[in-house]
Amino acid sequence: MDQMNPDDNPQDDKQYHKNVRKQTEQLIHTPHCREFTREKLGQMIQGLKQKKAPEPNGIINETVKLIFKAIPKKITSLYNECLRNGHFPLSWKIAKVILFPKPGKEAVRDPSKHSPISQV
Repeated sequence: MDQMNPDDNPQDDKQYHKNVRKQTEQLIHTPHCREFTREKLGQMIQGLKQKKAPEPNGIINETVKLIFKAIPKKITSLYNECLRNGHFPLSWKIAKVILFPKPGKEAVRDPSKHSPISQV
């Protein structure tokens, strides 16, 4: 994992990387940055597959669907506030990564010989 996810230390940044960090901190407003509508968010949530493993926080897709059904306006507002602020909770970005050997490759400890599958 160290090869695929090296330490990210701002102290080691060259000027180019400092500029990239600065750019990523600015909110980007493009024609594609539209607010979530209740209908579109509802479609996306209803499209979540049933009987999947829970997210790292223990919440299963069936629960997400029930919560949205109960309070769709509040959930839509939450997503839109995250979008406006350019910040989504860290726990929404965490996934369990499982490495599967690539077809025809020997199962060794070299990550480049595996395909990563994320389970969120």
